[in-house]
Amino acid sequence: MRPRITLATVTAVALISTFGAGRAGGGPWAAQPAGLALTRPYSRGKIPVILIHGFGSSPKSWTPMIEALEADPTLRERYQFWTFGYATGAPILYSAHLLRRDLRAARDRLDPDRTDSAFDRMILIGHSMGGLLAKLMAQDSRSHLWALRSSHPFEQLVGRPEDRDLLRQVVFFKPQPEIRRLIFIATPHRGSRLDRGLILQVGSRFCRLPDPLRRAHQRLLASNGAEFFAPALGKRPPTSLDQLAWNHPDLQALVALGIDPEVTYHSIIADLRDPPLANGTDGIVPYASARLDGASSELLVHGGHRCQAHPLVIREVRRILAEHLQNPVETRLGGPLQDEPGRYGLAISTRGVENGRDDVQADHKWFDGLTDTIFTGHHQLGVVEDRTRTRRRANQHSMPW
Repeated sequence: MRPRITLATVTAVALISTFGAGRAGGGPWAAQPAGLALTRPYSRGKIPVILIHGFGSSPKSWTPMIEALEADPTLRERYQFWTFGYATGAPILYSAHLLRRDLRAARDRLDPDRTDSAFDRMILIGHSMGGLLAKLMAQDSRSHLWALRSSHPFEQLVGRPEDRDLLRQVVFFKPQPEIRRLIFIATPHRGSRLDRGLILQVGSRFCRLPDPLRRAHQRLLASNGAEFFAPALGKRPPTSLDQLAWNHPDLQALVALGIDPEVTYHSIIADLRDPPLANGTDGIVPYASARLDGASSELLVHGGHRCQAHPLVIREVRRILAEHLQNPVETRLGGPLQDEPGRYGLAISTRGVENGRDDVQADHKWFDGLTDTIFTGHHQLGVVEDRTRTRRRANQHSMPW
């Protein structure tokens, strides 16, 4: 019998730490480990799966999912599960920089000669804001993010070398070559429409800029003058809650950047309605924000925003991990990312889960008034070409969240 996961006592990877990351989550979650951590001792040849929590949460939130996935003998034999903890009030791009640095350090320490092929099949799973960090590991920033911060070339920035290097690494980056698959769970790709007054009230409790970033910003502002930067950066860098506003410029830029075509990605989206439908909300993130064209699959589940322990979410992650073992790199249905609603979709109504059965009765329906075609089968997805994704709907009753 496998021992239970206790993420408060996970094995931290030696020499891999997020200097300046702060405590994971913040507030009551401060005891959780920050940085990249292993739930078991490192095992060469097993594919790393990194789970990244969302705002106000911590690595501990992944315990139910990790335990459920490790209960599968095949997945336990082929995968190892890591977590990334971070101060969730910090700017999203800064936290992504820390994750990027930890991933590189992990490879350098655990596989310095680059002979472990499992490292090149890495999967990232992100819940909520953690999904944005995961996405940033598979993007090429080019000059888009810097252009939002200054109209001047970066080369004209004056300041200490370490401050310039920090800013450069935050806004200029390439895809991490080890990443081959992403799983987004309730991820606000376009932000949230939550009341801004409530957000600011919460932010005053949980959002504090990491000291290295705050000090570097102050020195660069003093060296270059406020006019060198965009007005929004004149006083302080944005916190994560600032950036999670609906259609924040940073989020719009990340959507426009797209995702490395070599990386397959999947969306799991929650909806408070039963059965779940498109164009709903999980109470925090609306469907319009959580969906991404180009996704290899899209699953709708009945539930609220904190859905990573939802049985159907865990089952979908298990399915994707099993698929990854068969097809480590696959071509997305939609080719290049196109940020427009798809014309067709696919829905699955899942029944029997309440009784412990894993059978799936699938109702495959063409949308937009096209002729309905109904199939049945055990988790049968079929093929739906909407230039963007395969969409499925899972109906789970009696879920309290």
